[in-house]
Amino acid sequence: MAAITMRNIVKKYGDGFPAVNDVSIDIADGEFMILVGPSGCGKSTLLRMIVGLEDITSGDMLIGDTRVNDTPSKLLPCITTDDLWNHMKKFQAIADANPSPADGHPSRNSGEPGYKASADYVAQVMKDAGYNVTIQQYTFTYYAYTGVPAFSQTAPTSQGFVLNTDWGPGQSTGSVTGGIVQPVGGIVLPPTPTSSSTSGCSASDFSGFTAGRVALIQRGGCNFGVKAQNAQDAGASGVIIFNEGNPGRTGLLIGGLSDAAGNPVIPAIPVAFTTFAVGQSLYNQAQQSPPAAVSLSIPAVVKPNTPDYNVIAESKGGDANHVVVVDAHLDAIYGAGMLDNASGSTTILEVAQQMKNVPCTSAPRCCRQPPRRGRTRS
Repeated sequence: MAAITMRNIVKKYGDGFPAVNDVSIDIADGEFMILVGPSGCGKSTLLRMIVGLEDITSGDMLIGDTRVNDTPSKLLPCITTDDLWNHMKKFQAIADANPSPADGHPSRNSGEPGYKASADYVAQVMKDAGYNVTIQQYTFTYYAYTGVPAFSQTAPTSQGFVLNTDWGPGQSTGSVTGGIVQPVGGIVLPPTPTSSSTSGCSASDFSGFTAGRVALIQRGGCNFGVKAQNAQDAGASGVIIFNEGNPGRTGLLIGGLSDAAGNPVIPAIPVAFTTFAVGQSLYNQAQQSPPAAVSLSIPAVVKPNTPDYNVIAESKGGDANHVVVVDAHLDAIYGAGMLDNASGSTTILEVAQQMKNVPCTSAPRCCRQPPRRGRTRS
């Protein structure tokens, strides 16, 4: 039996009645103590607070060296910056020890050794805290850059486009050098006040398209993946999808690529998303002689059916029919150990550790998993 320390313990019920008022007691490890008093003096209430069946209104209670964290006001002070930082440093060390097989940089990306090491670390910490831990394996399509994507205009004048300002890469692979830009059917310029373009949504939009050229497509009307697939089927060497140009649709939008049913697709030709201004400029220059030409490179690796892992830690106590789930994605997206989402995972991990001695009426379940990437419709 561990020592019990109570400092200024108060228990008040809803009507404000102090069932226990300012009690301080030290009970040594192995000490035999008897609480004596008249009926209604708070003996049973005090015992119920010790075993966690009653919330403490104010004061501190420690079982051994562990504070009883059964209310938010008691739990929050136990979540310290130092403890959170220790987990963050551990995630960074895992990334440093597990460079990405794609680009060689420190990594905890899904589908890579650093992510599996992160999952093992979290699982062990939660096991040590007394949780029932399950590591759930599944497969997904692994995609990672092997270099920095690049996009530039090579004719009739040369200019570079700024990554994540003028353009951004779609989840695709491949490269084209000096490809002639050819607008496809359905482009609406000048744009209408509201979205009206269906450019690239139909195979008929590629009637007369010259294989080997880079398809210039306007946003609107269908999923971006449908546009990219139609371009690939027409023999395009690359795809440029520019924002439509209506109010609120002029800046850079890097969309997800999914087919008509919403299933993710990864074209085998490079897909670039651009601002309306970039797309309009290329469209105008494509009408001239010589026409606009571009170079586009998206170096990446794709591995279908790559194993990955969810970590599920569930309290041993509580009501299994009343489960409170708290989750976060554990991987660091395209970066080293402390990037998104180490902070969220670290916070959940530390809170769960501090709650290990809290009797639960529900069953907390803490889950760490890679992000679920949603689809984007134009």
